[in-house]
Amino acid sequence: MAYYSDNFKDLFDSKIVVDWTKKLWEEHSEKHQLSDFTYTSNLIRDALKNPSIVLGGFRKMKGGKKQYIMCYYKEHKPKNSIATEYTEIDHTKVVVGSESRTNFVKTVWRKKAFKNFILQEKKYNFTEIWKNQNCSL
Repeated sequence: MAYYSDNFKDLFDSKIVVDWTKKLWEEHSEKHQLSDFTYTSNLIRDALKNPSIVLGGFRKMKGGKKQYIMCYYKEHKPKNSIATEYTEIDHTKVVVGSESRTNFVKTVWRKKAFKNFILQEKKYNFTEIWKNQNCSL
């Protein structure tokens, strides 16, 4: 039974759900400082509807099964700021998995990291699906 659940639409108008048990919510909220359901839903909604960049690719899951994953990144930067490799960028990341025609939120967080350490999926050969022209990632 779901402890935290919500429905979203991304910039491609695809339906994405979050349906976490209490245990999963507690693990994510502790690890990623998710204060409550409203805050978390707002993070997810904003990153899915207004991402800075979207990457997609297959990852091998436990048991050897491959799953298609999409990563939505949303930069939170002051206007007219220029990011270099030495700049910490405040960003939200939402990881969405696909299984049996269902798209679901696997994880979400907002944090600061150096530009070179944000898009980790590129080392797994994920491809760029969409990018905002003002994106510095």
